[in-house]
Amino acid sequence: MSNQNVKLKKEHTHEGVKYKVDSVLSVSQADADWLVDNKIADLQADQVPETKREGKKA
Repeated sequence: MSNQNVKLKKEHTHEGVKYKVDSVLSVSQADADWLVDNKIADLQADQVPETKREGKKA
């Protein structure tokens, strides 16, 4: 199972460690989904599925 990089939008404690806003974490897909669904983090731009990206392809 591969990890996903997420960037925090708010302070968060993950596995007992406190992280500040804009920290980038490498987490499991399940954790990434939970963080995004709860508006705590965003997927890093290079990992956002095409259907979720804003704008048009060049």
